[in-house]
Amino acid sequence: MKPKVTFCIPTISEQGSKRDKYLSEVINCIQIQNCQDYEVFIYDNTDKGRDITVPDDRYKVIHTGGWNISQCNNNAMYIANSDVLLLGADDDLFFPERADLTYAIINNGIDLVYYSYILINADRKFTGIWISQKFDFEKHYYYGSDISLCTGAVRISKSPKWREDIRMISDYSFIIDCYKAGLSFRNITFPMGCYRVHGENLSIKRRDWVEEDTLKIREIYKDNKIRSMKISSLEE
Repeated sequence: MKPKVTFCIPTISEQGSKRDKYLSEVINCIQIQNCQDYEVFIYDNTDKGRDITVPDDRYKVIHTGGWNISQCNNNAMYIANSDVLLLGADDDLFFPERADLTYAIINNGIDLVYYSYILINADRKFTGIWISQKFDFEKHYYYGSDISLCTGAVRISKSPKWREDIRMISDYSFIIDCYKAGLSFRNITFPMGCYRVHGENLSIKRRDWVEEDTLKIREIYKDNKIRSMKISSLEE
């Protein structure tokens, strides 16, 4: 029997780093999902490879030698045995209802869904909350507002490919490509997980990548119709 959902968990750290502890917490969050009919692809994107312990054969560790997040997401969509890809990272946390609720939403005709998320620090202490919002290109690309699909999911059979030349802020371009491809959206204002803010966040350590990606995105979507785009089809 095919699984209902597929988790994609890219990892970026070397063996023995603080993020190893975070990855074990991510695996624990998946283990306690109300929906147990899932598969999990964990991508080890380190140069040398590392040992990652998994609970059972629903979990597959894929050693890439250095892929970025977009490459991992594209590969997960290609090899998935379900039609629902749950996006994640090796340092964020998910609530137990995530797989069940997301499967129900996508099975009801929605193609892309993303939730609000709670902001926590390295010690899992509350620092704030990010409220899921309707997408406004000018606001999110040109005025620095953040948007993340760390609690997002997409219907694989309708999904465009992720842009693999964008290393850090590919969620932005993916949302627009989904819109251009005619996918239906649903943004939900209650949280479905936790985004961890800490010293090993790539977005903090690699500001040069963020700046390079921003320039690429502005060039890709320089058409005035895209720049003025507001996805009004999103529902709260």
